[in-house]
Amino acid sequence: MSPQAAGPRLREGSPLDFDVAGLTLQDGVAILHLRDQEGKNALTPRLHAALRSALGSAVTCPDTRVIMVRGLGAVFCSGASQAIVSGQDDSLGLPA
Repeated sequence: MSPQAAGPRLREGSPLDFDVAGLTLQDGVAILHLRDQEGKNALTPRLHAALRSALGSAVTCPDTRVIMVRGLGAVFCSGASQAIVSGQDDSLGLPA
């Protein structure tokens, strides 16, 4: 997954909102928060798009030294959604 380059600009002390993901910068550490607690942070097209945008902002920020990914709630990430695993949703272009 290559990040999208033209996203909102990440700055220390200014959190960014990407729908089901959030991004903060603290002392050179970009912290990417998976926030779809109801969906157990499953990899869906919606979360995939949020991750691409957030990563794009993190990697283009000259102050980013490390990217840490955290899952909010009881589950870090439950994996791909059932629709993707069963082949009903191929919008991510994953191999079968």
